[in-house]
Amino acid sequence: MVRRVRWNNLEEWHLEPSSNRTRRDSSKSGRQDDFPEDFKSNKVAVVEELEATPRSARRTGEVPLVDISVPVERGASYVLALRHMSGALSFHTGEVEFKGTGRRSTSTAEAVRFRVELRAATGSRRGLFSKTVRVFILRVTGAIADPLLPLLSRKWEESAWRQADCPQGWLRITRDGLADRRLIPEVPTFNPNDGPALLFLHGTFSDTASAFRGLANTPFFSNASKLYGDRIFAFNHFTLSKTPEQNAEELLKDLSNNPFTFDVVTHSRGGLVLRNLVERTSVLGEMAKRFQLRRAVLVACPNSGTPLANPLRWKDTVGWFANLVELFPENPFSFAASWIAESIVWLAHRAVGALAALGKVRNCE
Repeated sequence: MVRRVRWNNLEEWHLEPSSNRTRRDSSKSGRQDDFPEDFKSNKVAVVEELEATPRSARRTGEVPLVDISVPVERGASYVLALRHMSGALSFHTGEVEFKGTGRRSTSTAEAVRFRVELRAATGSRRGLFSKTVRVFILRVTGAIADPLLPLLSRKWEESAWRQADCPQGWLRITRDGLADRRLIPEVPTFNPNDGPALLFLHGTFSDTASAFRGLANTPFFSNASKLYGDRIFAFNHFTLSKTPEQNAEELLKDLSNNPFTFDVVTHSRGGLVLRNLVERTSVLGEMAKRFQLRRAVLVACPNSGTPLANPLRWKDTVGWFANLVELFPENPFSFAASWIAESIVWLAHRAVGALAALGKVRNCE
């Protein structure tokens, strides 16, 4: 429990500690209330939970400010998570409050103050909304080696893929391999005269098995084998610490100098990898001749970019993916929950910079 958490505008809120009695059944309300276990780690723990209900609106539809001060403890940092009236989850950093007089550099940090403006939940489906805001104080322990996001994301991604025993690079795709999530590394070496091959490119926070596993339970392979034989491949690649251009370069490096023709299916950011292969041949040099595109299907590709790529909004990306993972438990984002848990640590330590992969999404055109 955090000592002496102070609600600075208590006169505007009615507060209750969270309890099993007051937690809603998400299967009935259509919303999740608790803080997801998958977003916790050995560095991130929920140390205080409150339910806050506005006492009265100052104007119709207006919701008071959430204004909380959390005392500073040695070896710990804090992040505020809010479950909004709509059920959406958001993450917030605070400002350090100092005690004592004189210059700030000689003062002692006393608390971290969080101020968050809320919007009232509106809409026709009022049954999905609550009048209560759930407040989670997240205590973050440990340190980070470097406050720069590019370095943090690279170390995290390398570790996450290693722990998942997920291979990088070219893979041969079979029905059984996809169903069992055991895809065999193999670089295409087929005779180009045999016809085109089929290539799959996954999206952000994903891998081939997670993104396309559902195909194993359909007639897809029976139909595809008539067109491609066993020439069905995928390319597993980092999506957070490497740009789509870097992914394209790595894909080409493993191919021989013969021109290979592909039909391609991409999901999300995988479409940007394909666009780099096709549209940036002058940058990729002689290697670009190794890849020849016949047909392509791009599913949910961010062709026009995304505001989440803005370095100033990377913490919005954390909340966006957190809500997406909650809304769609069966999703292709195999590494998203782990990244969210780690990003809470980065938020607490005020990491700065741009995520390489997302930055290039914004400037893809």
